[in-house]
Amino acid sequence: QAVVQLCGAQGIKATRLARGVPVGSELEYVDLGTIAHALMDRR
Repeated sequence: QAVVQLCGAQGIKATRLARGVPVGSELEYVDLGTIAHALMDRR
């Protein structure tokens, strides 16, 4: 939370990584439901 506040004070937008899609994974192997939930849950 403190990092988000510090970044916000500098005009940097911080978002959370999407859930459900592993970093470095190939999107062609992820089902559409997982992609949809990951994008909807992104903050």
